[in-house]
Amino acid sequence: MTAPNQKPTKNEISATQESATVTATIKTPEEEIEDLTTAIKVGIKNYLAARGVPPHNANKD
Repeated sequence: MTAPNQKPTKNEISATQESATVTATIKTPEEEIEDLTTAIKVGIKNYLAARGVPPHNANKD
């Protein structure tokens, strides 16, 4: 924090500024891993689909 007669530096926030509300969702490591795993699977699926590779389960049924 800066003294009252100093300007704040780039990395400091002036105490006179209005405060903002920040909402964050805190996830467990297991939830984070699950989200990342899903994102990776979707990314790989989209990557292959963009190159014309059929899904691995296309011949089932």
